[in-house]
Amino acid sequence: NILVVDDSKVVRLMIKSILKRQRFKVFEAEDISTVKNSVFSNNVSLNDIDLILLDINLRDGSGFELLSFLHERYPSIPVIMMSVEDKKETVIKAIKLGARDYILKPFTKETLLSKVTSLLPSERLKRKYRNDIVLLINDVSLEIDRSVRSKLPFTLLKIKCNNFDNDLFEDCRRILSENVREIDRVYSVGDNEFVLLLPLTNEEGARILLERLKEKIRRVCSNIQEKIVSFPQNVEESSKLDFHKQKQYKEELFRSLEIPQLFWSDLQNERS
Repeated sequence: NILVVDDSKVVRLMIKSILKRQRFKVFEAEDISTVKNSVFSNNVSLNDIDLILLDINLRDGSGFELLSFLHERYPSIPVIMMSVEDKKETVIKAIKLGARDYILKPFTKETLLSKVTSLLPSERLKRKYRNDIVLLINDVSLEIDRSVRSKLPFTLLKIKCNNFDNDLFEDCRRILSENVREIDRVYSVGDNEFVLLLPLTNEEGARILLERLKEKIRRVCSNIQEKIVSFPQNVEESSKLDFHKQKQYKEELFRSLEIPQLFWSDLQNERS
């Protein structure tokens, strides 16, 4: 679902025509109040929107005003600003206020589609796996706190199946869940990616488990990639652990797992 906000009907129809050919569902709004009051559709609200294309100059005010509102109230919706204004300071202002990208008018069909498709895949995945990602954020926070207090380790293990058959997704998750301890947890963070949280486990112990899991997973996936990061071993020396750095530790763990920041930073902000 894409929302186009522009006071020019010609521009809205042009964008809508391009995007509908790519089978996107497109909704229109010509002013700020229509968006803020979520009255651009009888069946769809802002909570259902995956991406917004927003012009800087609108009939009832500045697009920057609406951008600030969206960034505060709906931080998980990516916004692409549109304008004929090409000044560097304007682009910088848009990014600082929360825009994910900026597109200069007039633009080609190819440019528009490139900007849109670069943002939508990550947003779809984030929404699809939102519950597991939120659980992962919460559980990692608890494990970091426990580890900082006790100096006992935990490990995060990411498993990615590159030739994964989506029909076997549940089989793969079941194999993982059945071959770990009761205290271990399994999270789906992508169409072919799983993260395991292993309390009281160092890197060596995680690698032993990994080899056992790979033997089982190969029944449904032959091309497996893995990433292991242990806390505090791969993040900080035990003697230097600091309660005030727990957010920093968590961010470093997710970066080490190569989970896109878009996935966890916005959801973490929504929890705050």
